[in-house]
Amino acid sequence: MRLILDTNILVSAFVFKSETANIVVRHAAKKHTLFFSESTFKELKSTLLKPKFSSFVELQTIRNFILNLVRIGEFIEPTEKIIVCRDPRDNKFLELALAGNADCIVTGDKDLLVLNPFRGIKIISPGDFLIQF
Repeated sequence: MRLILDTNILVSAFVFKSETANIVVRHAAKKHTLFFSESTFKELKSTLLKPKFSSFVELQTIRNFILNLVRIGEFIEPTEKIIVCRDPRDNKFLELALAGNADCIVTGDKDLLVLNPFRGIKIISPGDFLIQF
């Protein structure tokens, strides 16, 4: 399966140690293909490197996590500009999903979840992902 994991899922798993998000990330990394774009990865890195998270996770651990994602993920650059999400910052995940011919976007973001399905791409919560896959 071709997957997009929203930044909130990766941060929940890595920083806040959410059990559900951790299971999703581990399962996705082992069994499926994860896609990133320059834009989605930049958002993830800038979020993880925010000073407010430094008390949760050491900088070197964050760097190792980012490097691991680079190794296991595939990078694709979207070619189509999408402007449909009520939060314009989330359109990049839809663009990536289309460019990567993704089967699913896993997110906790209600601005994306309300669009399910988007052009045949499922947009589901982590809990629904675990139930379905």
